[in-house]
Amino acid sequence: MSVRRVGGAGAAAPPAGARARRVCADVYPDPEPDSALDELLVKIAKGRPRGLFGGGVRLRMDASGKLFDEDGRQYGPDGHHVETVPEAEEVPEEKADFYDPTLVHKKPAKRRDRLAFHDEGESTHTERANRLRELEGRRKALIARKGAAEPAEDAAPAEPAPPAVPQEIIDATTGADLLAVPAMEWWDKLILPGQDDYAAIPTSAVAEDGAAADVMKWGAKIKSLGLVEHPVPIEGPNVEAPLAPQPLMLTKKERKRRRTDARVTREKEKQEQIALGLMQPPPPKVRISNMMKVMGKEAIQDPTLIEKFVREEEMSRVARHEARNHERKLAPEDRRSKKIEKMQTAADDDPMTTVFRINKLHSNQAIFKITENAKQHHLSGFLVTTESGINMILIEGGRRPTRKYTRLILQRIDYKLDDGEDNAANASIVWQGYGGKKKLFNAFRTLTFTSDDKAKRYMTNQECSQYWDMLVSGRQLGETATTDELL
Repeated sequence: MSVRRVGGAGAAAPPAGARARRVCADVYPDPEPDSALDELLVKIAKGRPRGLFGGGVRLRMDASGKLFDEDGRQYGPDGHHVETVPEAEEVPEEKADFYDPTLVHKKPAKRRDRLAFHDEGESTHTERANRLRELEGRRKALIARKGAAEPAEDAAPAEPAPPAVPQEIIDATTGADLLAVPAMEWWDKLILPGQDDYAAIPTSAVAEDGAAADVMKWGAKIKSLGLVEHPVPIEGPNVEAPLAPQPLMLTKKERKRRRTDARVTREKEKQEQIALGLMQPPPPKVRISNMMKVMGKEAIQDPTLIEKFVREEEMSRVARHEARNHERKLAPEDRRSKKIEKMQTAADDDPMTTVFRINKLHSNQAIFKITENAKQHHLSGFLVTTESGINMILIEGGRRPTRKYTRLILQRIDYKLDDGEDNAANASIVWQGYGGKKKLFNAFRTLTFTSDDKAKRYMTNQECSQYWDMLVSGRQLGETATTDELL
C-alpha cells in the first residue's frame, strides 16, 4: 500500500471533489470509483479540522478498515481522534459485587533488588550452609561410632536423639563444656574459699571458724538474694562541678521598675477581691484636713466628737506603722554580723592600701591601740618595728574603715612623747591608694626585726617592697620621687 504525504505548502486548493479523491488516493489502497465512497470522502474533507489530514499526518488502514497514525492513535471518518476504551477484564464471581469497572488497575512495577554488602568478618549464606553440613556430618559420625543405626525410611519414626555438643564450643585447653551451667561461677570462688558447688554451702549450721562463717554469710546472701555487687562510682579529682546559673544583673532603674510593678499587681488583686466580695473594703483614711469632706453631716452635728475620733485613728495608724518597723528590725547580733559582712565585702572587692610612718613608738599602749583597732575595723596588714627606729604601718581594707583608722593614727592616739614634741607630727601618711585587685594579707600582724635588711627581705617576699623604699626615702603623701631615689 502506497501512502503519500497529504497536502503541501503553496499548492493551489483543488476543487472539493478532486481534493476528496486525493485524500482517498493517499489513504485507501487502489480505490475503486464509487459514488457512495466519493460522498463519504467529501464529508471527511469538509468536516476534518485543519492540521490533521491536510497538516502532514500520515494515516494507515488496517484489515478491518480503521484509520491509524504513525503513533498508533485511531481516527474516525470525520477526521477526529477516537479514544479507545480498554477491554473489560474478567472478574471472578465472588468479587463481582466489589468491582468498579471505572478504575484502572495497573500492575505494580517490579522492584529491583538492591545490592546487599557484607561487613568484614561476617559469614555469608554459603559459609553458614557449609558449616551446618559439616556439623550434621559430625553428628552422624558420632552416632555411627556409638553403634546406633540410622532408622529406615519405612520404619516408624523414633524419638530424635539429643544433638551432640559441637566441637567449636568445647574449650580446647580444659575440655569443659562452655554452654553447660557451672556448679559455681569463678567470681564466686574468689569470695567463697574452699567451695566448688552452691549446694554444698552451709546456710543453717553453726560455723566453727571465721572462714566457715564468711562462707555461710556469703552463701546465704547469694542463695536468697542473688544480687551482684557493684563498686560505688567515685568522680575523679579533676572533674569540675557544673556552673550554677548566674542571676540576671539589673540596673537601679530596672529594680525600681520591678518593685513598682509588683506593688501595682498586689493592689489590683486586692481591688478584684473587694469587688467580688471576698475581702472587706478598708475604712476611709480620715485626717483633720479632710474630716468635713469624709464625714459630711456627722461632722456638722458634733465636730468635737468627730475630731476626737479622727485623732485616735491617726495615732493608731502611727502605732501600726511603728510596729511593722519593729518587726522588720534586725536583732543586735544580726545587725552586727551584717555590718561586719558589709565591711569585709567592701575590703575584698576593692581594697584600699595606706602606708603610715611613725617617728617614735615607745609606748606599749599605743602599739596595743594600733593593733586592736585594725582588727576591730577588719583591716589586714602589719606593724613593723626595727631596732634602728623605723616604724611602718601598712593596712588594707574598705574606704570607710580606712578613713576612721587614719584619723585614729594621725589624731587620736597619744604616743607618750617627751615634753616639747608635737604628737600630731609624729605620724604621717607615706602613700595611700588602690594597690591591686586583691589583698596581700589576710590579717593584721605585729612584727619586730633586728635589722632593716630583714624587714626589706620580708616585704620582698610579700610583694610590697616598694612601700618600704618610699618609707626609707623619707617622702610623704603628695611628694614625688627624685631621679636619685628612683636610681
